[in-house]
Amino acid sequence: MTVALLTAAGLFGLGVYLSAQFSGAETAFYRVSTLRLSFHAAAGKRRAARMLRFAEDPARFVATLLVGNNVANYLTTAAVGVAVAAVTTPGGGGAPEVIATWLISPVVFVCGELLPKRLCYLAPSHFLGRQSSFLLAIYVLAAPVAIPLAGLARLLERDGESGSRRVGGVLGRGRLIEVLDEGHRAGLLTDVQDRLTENVLHAAPGRARDRAAPPERAVSLPLDCTREELLTKAAALGVREVLLTAVDLGDGDDGGDEAAPFVGYVRAVDVAAGDGPPREWLRSLPRIPEGATRLEALAELRREGDAVGLLVSRPDAGGRARVVGILHERGLLRELFGRV
Repeated sequence: MTVALLTAAGLFGLGVYLSAQFSGAETAFYRVSTLRLSFHAAAGKRRAARMLRFAEDPARFVATLLVGNNVANYLTTAAVGVAVAAVTTPGGGGAPEVIATWLISPVVFVCGELLPKRLCYLAPSHFLGRQSSFLLAIYVLAAPVAIPLAGLARLLERDGESGSRRVGGVLGRGRLIEVLDEGHRAGLLTDVQDRLTENVLHAAPGRARDRAAPPERAVSLPLDCTREELLTKAAALGVREVLLTAVDLGDGDDGGDEAAPFVGYVRAVDVAAGDGPPREWLRSLPRIPEGATRLEALAELRREGDAVGLLVSRPDAGGRARVVGILHERGLLRELFGRV
């Protein structure tokens, strides 16, 4: 009798332990941030890498939990049967076993379900990381049953998955915002990074032409201007770049929207650091299509390594494009990131 009771106690303790492990792992798995797992796995943390394998194939995880929960339930049921058989006489009916099951149900529920789920809900990354080796071992041991179950789950999800992929292509921007919001909640993005991302998502699609300065307002000088003339004008107007033209446009009051003969631009700091005429420091002006967005225009300027660019219209019948605006890298940066 003593051996039977000890065996029942051991089976019961093992069953409750397994139930707690699998119940907590289920809550932690659906609670943990996949983004955080990715960062930790990239940083070389083995536990995160193991759980990321489950996160990338949820069917394997669900199959492992299903097998594990069934084993835990079988052990607790067997423990009750062994204990009742040890303390009752044979042929006494099933009432003692039913009563014993009722009595231990609150213990199993609290210790094997409620408490582990609550703890794993509060700290999913911590507990799931500690359980990663255990869950992987269970999956390997239960492979003959878990693998077919995982395959069946993938088969049932195939139709719904193809539809979700089509929707994901349309709602990509919204899904990106959800991922960033998840990263902010998980502590991977600071408030500044969050505001920066939000600002870029809202301002980037805007037209670059809305931020372009009219050609007639460009700060320009003729190509053959002197060093002193350029530095004086740059200091008086507080600008860092001055456009150079093939002809003297004066202060730009009589330019209009016609094609301005801008041949390039120079940075005042380069001219101030050198001794030669400004034309020796001439930089090219990237030509950006009129329909470009602000982010596209900024990317083009950064790709060329220039601070100023020309916004041009589509070529006419003669193949000539009209300059419709002047874009400054600092202005685009201020528009995209200025509120951060």
